[in-house]
Amino acid sequence: MSAKKTTSTKSPGKTEARPRTAKVTIKDIANACGMSVSAVSLALAGKADRVGLSSASCEKIEETAEKLGYRPNAYRMALKSSLTNCVSLLLSEDAAKSFIPKGLIFGIEEELIRHNMHLAVSTIPDSEPAAPLPKFLREWMTDGFLINYTHAFPETFEDVIERHRIPCIWINSIHKKDCIHPDDREAMSRLVKEFISRGHRRILYMNLPMSLHYSFPARREGYLDAMEEAGLQSNILVFDRRNSIASAMEILADDKRPTAVIGYGPGLVSPFLVAAARLGLWVPRDLSLATVADWHPDQCGMRITYMRTNARELGVKAVDMLLRKLKDPDLRLEPVKMPCTFDPGDTLADAL
Repeated sequence: MSAKKTTSTKSPGKTEARPRTAKVTIKDIANACGMSVSAVSLALAGKADRVGLSSASCEKIEETAEKLGYRPNAYRMALKSSLTNCVSLLLSEDAAKSFIPKGLIFGIEEELIRHNMHLAVSTIPDSEPAAPLPKFLREWMTDGFLINYTHAFPETFEDVIERHRIPCIWINSIHKKDCIHPDDREAMSRLVKEFISRGHRRILYMNLPMSLHYSFPARREGYLDAMEEAGLQSNILVFDRRNSIASAMEILADDKRPTAVIGYGPGLVSPFLVAAARLGLWVPRDLSLATVADWHPDQCGMRITYMRTNARELGVKAVDMLLRKLKDPDLRLEPVKMPCTFDPGDTLADAL
């Protein structure tokens, strides 16, 4: 739907907010700055020296472009097309803030190919201040973004996305709108209930030191939900990487040792396999183990019981959500919690 033409009575030096559905052009920026279209075009292209524009003028042009929400796209302009058929996956420079299982990539690519689109991968410069972000985002040659920047975003980053109406879906993080993530709390609750149904009462939950990512408290709460519902005593310990096997042996050597151990992730159950073997305990006869993961965690030749987070399906759904937003930029989608799938593996047995 084309935007309605509006007439401004503002002076050339003033910036006027445009209607949400209007497409901002270089001419709009030139009018707002009181400069020629050619000068503004060259300045935005990084060629201000050709017309002798001062640094102050260039700064004014960039600030006006930001306020108006201008998003130049060289590829789009070159082809004179409304779409590039490209979606960008945004990641943090810090891998800890952008964990991305291969299943997620497969799902995203699979769905994009089905729509004759392709994927580009870019990183967000964590080290840069917030101010350059609008320009950084505007100049990408892409139709929309899948943001797998899971926590501790750069200051004002989310505000920039909202203010410039940049089509995006947040992956593996929680937001008020336009996000998708595994239902970690329900997944852990279901896993614990499976153990309870097999007669386990002393179920230990191994957690990592607290992180800002939502899954840490979500999985912990899921464990507590199931234990409280069953009237059982909860037991949560924080994983110590320095003394992991020694700590696991100490826990399993106790007369009231747990009959089951559930870890936040696969790395937290591995020490218990080694510790059990050293103490002469058989898994799963004497000790059951489980975790949450996107892939089937194999440890010491055993297929660990786990809740699969279905990252591939999540990737497909994320693309579907983004395509809906590309058709209607004003569409605000409700958060989606992806259900997880139980896989019994080889490390779950009835409690003795």
